[in-house]
Amino acid sequence: SLGVRPTIHGTEPLLEAHLFDFDADLYGRRIDVEFVQKLRDEEKFSELDAMVRQIDRDAEQALSILTACKVG
Repeated sequence: SLGVRPTIHGTEPLLEAHLFDFDADLYGRRIDVEFVQKLRDEEKFSELDAMVRQIDRDAEQALSILTACKVG
């Protein structure tokens, strides 16, 4: 996610990355992030539960895109 997090009243742009099948502590570490495909525009949700459900759908879609990139 790249944006200002309007649902939680963020004001500064922030990049958040989900790492699939990865379990380690990377806080304070520098990593490279490559954009592959835009999923959707940033959105302000009326409640956190709705945002979490959308994040789950986004993760499924992103994994599908990344899997297709590896195969194709």
